[in-house]
Amino acid sequence: MSNIQIINENIPKGIAMINDLKIDTRKFNNRKKALTGFTIVELLIVIVIIGILAAITIVSYIGISKKATEASLTSDLDGAKRQLELYKTEHETYPTSLDENKCPTAPENDTKYCLKNKDFIYTTTDNGLTYILRLTKSGITFEVTNSTGPTEKSETAVAAVSFLKTWGNLADDSGTSLAKTNDGGYIMSGHTKSYGAGGADAFIAKYTADGNLSWSRTWGGAGSDWGLSLIQTSDGGYAMAGKTESYGAGGADAFIAKYTADGNLSWSRTWGGTKSEYSVSLIQTSDSGYAMVGYTNSYGAGVADAFISKFTADGNLSWSRTWGGTDSDYGNKLIQTSDGGYMMSGSTSSYADGSAFIAKYTVDGNLSWSRTWGDVGKDSSFQSLIQTSDGGYAMAGYTRSYGAGDLDAFIAKYTVDGNLSWSRTWGGTVEDYGASLIRTSDGGFAMSGETGSYGVGYHDAFIAKYTVDGSLLWSRTWGSAGYENASSLIQTIDGGYAVAGVTYIHGHESAYIAKLTADGSINNCPLSMCQAPTATVSSPVATVTSPTATVSSPVATVTSPTVITTSPTVIIINAIPEPAPEMTITFSNQELYVAYPGVNHTACKEWTVPNGKQIKGFLVSQATESNFDFFTVSLDGVEKYKKSGTSTDEFVDTSAAPGTALKACTSADGSAQSGYGGEVTGVLYN
Repeated sequence: MSNIQIINENIPKGIAMINDLKIDTRKFNNRKKALTGFTIVELLIVIVIIGILAAITIVSYIGISKKATEASLTSDLDGAKRQLELYKTEHETYPTSLDENKCPTAPENDTKYCLKNKDFIYTTTDNGLTYILRLTKSGITFEVTNSTGPTEKSETAVAAVSFLKTWGNLADDSGTSLAKTNDGGYIMSGHTKSYGAGGADAFIAKYTADGNLSWSRTWGGAGSDWGLSLIQTSDGGYAMAGKTESYGAGGADAFIAKYTADGNLSWSRTWGGTKSEYSVSLIQTSDSGYAMVGYTNSYGAGVADAFISKFTADGNLSWSRTWGGTDSDYGNKLIQTSDGGYMMSGSTSSYADGSAFIAKYTVDGNLSWSRTWGDVGKDSSFQSLIQTSDGGYAMAGYTRSYGAGDLDAFIAKYTVDGNLSWSRTWGGTVEDYGASLIRTSDGGFAMSGETGSYGVGYHDAFIAKYTVDGSLLWSRTWGSAGYENASSLIQTIDGGYAVAGVTYIHGHESAYIAKLTADGSINNCPLSMCQAPTATVSSPVATVTSPTATVSSPVATVTSPTVITTSPTVIIINAIPEPAPEMTITFSNQELYVAYPGVNHTACKEWTVPNGKQIKGFLVSQATESNFDFFTVSLDGVEKYKKSGTSTDEFVDTSAAPGTALKACTSADGSAQSGYGGEVTGVLYN
């Protein structure tokens, strides 16, 4: 029986109840009739019955609304499934990737089979033999696969997996960009001083869906090279952009590096002049080429100009454009818009005395319009940019102009023509930065960055979830006593989130990848690391201008360097402390305690499990100088633990690869210290 039938049948029943009650009450109230023909008691009864009917109507409406949402989800997924089947009929496999308009880009570009809704979350495995397609509306999630029809996904089953894992070694390593891969995993880029050929090398690292590292690759030379932006390409491979001091024409050049799906380097290109250039954001374009933005000191009108450059699929330069004035201007983020053109965001000191800006371009790189955001004499910067479902744009960054503290993170929403719809700040009394912004499957937004106002350390990473109209739903922070950020944010196939960034959780700078649940949490994360702050928010009326920027079309120097690459064996540590089981043996005589060994020395102790048993885990406590002195534990010669700083009773699980012999070492640098070291306090074995 439908909800409408229930309403129609309940209305006459309610009227009949009123009539029955009128007859009964006349026995007691026949002398107290009002001019209306009803007694006071009768009127009260009528009001009660009307309230009951209204409640029935509201409940029924909610039921109808849910059913309407479910019907809409089913219809959209059925339509998308038909498109995917048609694509497979023509191209023999399902698409292995979709662009931001949900049009197939690999193995073949084909706009005939674009999916109707841009909010679909699509993932494929086995090189296009299977797929999962998910859609969320009004908090309800349905999914369809190549072998099943639309089914609702229970809330408890969505985004249950979480982890936080670091990447790196003793030197400084930083994660800067994160992307989803077609197999449901992740790819991260950044720069490393622990591995590679030079002072710092760019790197890419491939992960499975559950956070296990598949492989890592470094890119660089004798100088300092950074990976700043990373994408998966339509052929299943990857492309990274950044800055290089090892190759190119000047002090630093922008670069693009193209990789196969297995992480083998296909080609590299540098872009620049005699001074310095950085590439900060890279996209693959609808023609399978590439476009990047950043800043240049070699070309343009001022000290530094923002630039956008377009390349073919083979890495040949098509055109370049600069944007700026007489001062310093920086391009930070690039997207391709639904009309085939481009949108760049960044920061400008040439216009509005220091503001954020957005600039709209045609498909050929001609400037259509520009807008600044921010107050006079202040400094704001858009660090992230997306196109919204209504064709407009949303940007995130940081502002000195508005908010509660020295710096606040912010989101600003624009119409398709560049008119400001609304702005929101997020922060506290100290410094808070917005670094990455995404549109979520429910139509809202999520922003990540770093906060000095909330959390447990100097600066903590944060994520904040918003509705479609910019209302804050929740905020989460995570970190250590040192510095953390969340420089890159994506939504995962299960409705959760993943971020990449920098952490000092081991006492030195490490890159990390974190998988969050749908509410931004990390399972089993202690309050000493993870918190849920109540952030101060505001809705400022921001100053907006439409500057006439100076543009140029420079002929940049492009080179194709032969780059040094390595495939390092990287130390991966689960940064969330695991609950420690009861140890088989607890050391009482400091069997594996290694004190401070003296300047520039390393001291070690060894212990072998008796009777051929297998070591399944161990407990570690330490107090060493952060960033400089380290405590290391190896099992059968394989390093299982390495940290600086302080840690108490941290459990290291080795059950996946057990062994028989532990070696604990404390190493020191050239600065004299005393009175501390590291210790294995207990061992789990069978």
